Amino acid sequence: MALFGAPIAHEDHALRACYAALAMQAAMQAYADDVRRAHGLALRIRVGLNSGEVVVRAIGNDLHMDYSAVGQTTHLAARMEQLAAPGSIMLAAPTLRLVEGLVRVNALGPIN
Repeated sequence: MALFGAPIAHEDHALRACYAALAMQAAMQAYADDVRRAHGLALRIRVGLNSGEVVVRAIGNDLHMDYSAVGQTTHLAARMEQLAAPGSIMLAAPTLRLVEGLVRVNALGPIN
């Protein structure tokens, strides 16, 4: 899980998350091609994005800091990942509203 906006909030956090997801897919595709040639295996990842408020706690010391985020927002992001087709990125409605007009998306309609 990647968390955008902690410890410093960014107005474009949703767009940064979209760019990161696209970069992840591109990097995985290059690696997947190598794995397919070397081992004959198909390798793809799913990415789910959601935006909203989360409860964040800092874990660490003076040398290293990690964040743990919990709540409905992170749960829905995980659900988006589960629902995404292999090799794709699925955005929840709150993220879509924040990046509308900035990224190209294909509407999938409601998902149960």
